[in-house]
Amino acid sequence: MPCPNEKYGCKETISYSKTRKHEEECIYVPCYCPLSGCDFVASSEVLFDHFNHKHGDSRIHFSYGSSFVVSLKSNDEVIVLQEHTNGKLFVLNNSEVHLGNAVNISCIGPNSSESRYSYDISATSQIGCLKLQYVTKNIQQSTLATHSSEFLLIPFGYFEPLKLEICITPKIQIFVRRGNGKMTLLKVVISDKIADLKEKYMNVEGIPVNQQRLMFGRKQLDDDNCTIADYNIQENSIIYLTCPAS
Repeated sequence: MPCPNEKYGCKETISYSKTRKHEEECIYVPCYCPLSGCDFVASSEVLFDHFNHKHGDSRIHFSYGSSFVVSLKSNDEVIVLQEHTNGKLFVLNNSEVHLGNAVNISCIGPNSSESRYSYDISATSQIGCLKLQYVTKNIQQSTLATHSSEFLLIPFGYFEPLKLEICITPKIQIFVRRGNGKMTLLKVVISDKIADLKEKYMNVEGIPVNQQRLMFGRKQLDDDNCTIADYNIQENSIIYLTCPAS
């Protein structure tokens, strides 16, 4: 039988017994345009293109790993964020709760996709500074973002308007290879510093940070304050551990 998402692009033919499993994993699950008043529905990739061409004035452009500022009013419910390079859509959701306003960020995409993005939100006013660091949850409708249990609670009195400093960073997987050929997979974000990378490797393999000599692209990763992005380390890159000998 055809996938229920056939009209959104899925060409898979599935057996009845595997229907539920496929529906949970299908990347063509319908996603709804987050802009109020627009009834466009499509797969996430098609939706990104639709929003870019039809609602270009209704989004805030940003780049991964770079902080940007959003001006938020207390009655703003949804602000759409679109990444400059790949067009992926994120939703900044703001809802009023008992003690103030709950703010979080979700990514529009299929449930089958593991969350690949972390985000930081900082809310600053004359009263003080509030911060949240978390990973995005994938949603298909912007209204579902209000059901997330993780949010930054902004007490009444911070508004308005409130300036939010936001940074969204993709998570990637990289490999560290030792002299004996052993490969270790690590999940990192491109804003991680080399010191963070060494700490994560120590937690997995037990090699002290001060004994790690890491190489990538014929360069030694010797500046612990530089980030993974600074060294142009990307998805599935292999970093070589040349010390200690193994």
